[in-house]
Amino acid sequence: MDAELSPMRIAGLGLYTAPADEHSASLRALLRERLANPPRRINRLIELALIGAADCIGEQRLAPETPVMLALSSGCVADSWQLLGDALNEVPAMPVRFINVSSNMTGFYVAQSFGLEGSCQVVSRETGAWAAALELAAVDPGCRRGALVAALEEAAWPMDQHRERLGLDRQVPVLETSAWLRLARDGEAAIGELSLGPPREAPESMAERVAAWQNDIRDLEAAAAAPDFWDDSDRAQSALARLAALKGDRDAVAASDALLEDAAAALDGLAESGNDEESEAFY
Repeated sequence: MDAELSPMRIAGLGLYTAPADEHSASLRALLRERLANPPRRINRLIELALIGAADCIGEQRLAPETPVMLALSSGCVADSWQLLGDALNEVPAMPVRFINVSSNMTGFYVAQSFGLEGSCQVVSRETGAWAAALELAAVDPGCRRGALVAALEEAAWPMDQHRERLGLDRQVPVLETSAWLRLARDGEAAIGELSLGPPREAPESMAERVAAWQNDIRDLEAAAAAPDFWDDSDRAQSALARLAALKGDRDAVAASDALLEDAAAALDGLAESGNDEESEAFY
């Protein structure tokens, strides 16, 4: 991947957002305002997607090969929660709900409603789904020729249970959101650009950190052995402080390794003694 992702050219925007009140409000009327023949028997997440997509596309006719990329943090939470409850209560799953709970169905209905035949990708993660979808769109050659990229978030009632699932306090407001970007095709006028900046580097592994500590320690110890090193008191004291810190880091890693080895030996001893109950408790 390049050191910096080239900017994405934005040709259209669509945003629907509304507070999730304590009681659910139907989205069907809003959907009919935007689509002459909206699909039937769809769930709330699909309705949200179609509302935002319609606002983004407007009267434009998109190329059939236009890809769709969706970002979800909670996914199809309402139907998923209902299906889980039905399963626990041994209630047969409703076929339509079972089919629509698939994240691919949202992209399918968007493509069907707007005459698209391109690829559909879904990024689902608890945090950073929108950023991840944008990064994928930035490096996907198909998206460079025009694409729809969206972030969707639905609510599920009762709201006190939904807030609990999200780890939110009762006073925190919750929004339903359908946010869409239409990336410009080659040669198409753009209303703006979106730059993502360089990709984040992966953190160093523990082995790499230990190797770096050892190299720094050897360099500092070699410097301290030089005849004129102690002539510069400030330089010497600074180096000694860094050396002590580095050795402390190395010693902490060594102590952790020793603790793990002791734990493994204790587990081996329990296993050999045949005391399965104690062994399981140790884990």
